[in-house]
Amino acid sequence: MKDSKNRKPSYAPFLKALSTASTLIFLYIALSLLIPGVSLFGRYQHYVILTGSMRPTIEVGDVVFINNQTSLSEMEDGDIVAFYADVTNDGQDDVVVHYVHTIDRDAKTFTTRPENTMTPDPWTLSQNDLIGSYAFRIPRIGRFMLFAQSALGRIVIVVNIVLLYIIYQLWNKEPSKKDEPT
Repeated sequence: MKDSKNRKPSYAPFLKALSTASTLIFLYIALSLLIPGVSLFGRYQHYVILTGSMRPTIEVGDVVFINNQTSLSEMEDGDIVAFYADVTNDGQDDVVVHYVHTIDRDAKTFTTRPENTMTPDPWTLSQNDLIGSYAFRIPRIGRFMLFAQSALGRIVIVVNIVLLYIIYQLWNKEPSKKDEPT
């Protein structure tokens, strides 16, 4: 008969479940950040800042998170918002992050401006152009995200994951019977 006082509690199932949950959460966040157009937590969309128009508040290479449940009626002058605008006049809308300059609540339109000038941008925007309001940023990870979204970046990431898996398997390999001393 075993003595119940000498028996140690087994934490292995708990640790395995915790490890699995942590891995799934990490993968969810990583995939949400690396795949364009995927919302991290439903109401937040992320964008990599490519230009210096919002320096020093938001730097090139920062990732901004935008609350996509913002409406024109909730906005105030001076808010930072993301919106669609044809910046390059090529017929394609780009995502722009700028300050709200003015709001015309009667016409349901607004104008924007970059960081270091009070001169408004040349476009007048409506609710349909609005993506949402700035929530927060993560500095300097945008360049990595852009690399990871490129073909070369995806290849590098896959190769690294495979190499790490092989190293992990070799490190944790159970010694065979013939390797054990007798």
